[in-house]
Amino acid sequence: MSARVKSISGFSLVLIALFCTSTRAQVELSEPNRTWLRTAVSSGILSDLRWPNFSDYSKHLRKFYDFNGDSLWWVKGMEPTPQARQAIALLQQAG
Repeated sequence: MSARVKSISGFSLVLIALFCTSTRAQVELSEPNRTWLRTAVSSGILSDLRWPNFSDYSKHLRKFYDFNGDSLWWVKGMEPTPQARQAIALLQQAG
């Protein structure tokens, strides 16, 4: 993985973490979805991504989701939270 890709990926993870609050899970995932999430994070590979191998970040993602009970931080009532909308806007502006 190139330094630029690592930098962008790391920036994205930091950006997402910055917009997370210390409140508990926004959306409780079903057990099959939690299992899928744990498996995806543990494997460090998602073929649908532009850079599918994120294994360098698996341990950080595991901590991130563990802290929130394997639930999504950026969704409330199946809609993006205001913080998620801000992060999306920032990433869109970054091009």
